[in-house]
Amino acid sequence: MKKADLTALLENVEEDARAIAEGLIEEIVFQKKILKRLKKEIAEEGTVPLKLRTYNQTVQRFGGLCSQLEKLIRRNEKFETGENALQRWLDASK
Repeated sequence: MKKADLTALLENVEEDARAIAEGLIEEIVFQKKILKRLKKEIAEEGTVPLKLRTYNQTVQRFGGLCSQLEKLIRRNEKFETGENALQRWLDASK
């Protein structure tokens, strides 16, 4: 899935929270790229302590961002659609 798929979640976010959701989506997409790169580097180079620590911190932040986005989606009565779309995006980008 691509950023456009995740951006489609914005229609599941109330109007007053869309700017926040857009920022969260931008950061989620960015951090997902970082995680992929770090994961590849760790697999190739082994568990370099600094890279492993950076990866673990990024995973925690990534999870927090996803939780924040999910909460914004849940505020809307259509959250079921949005939550499923977020989970599909996360699953597809593994």
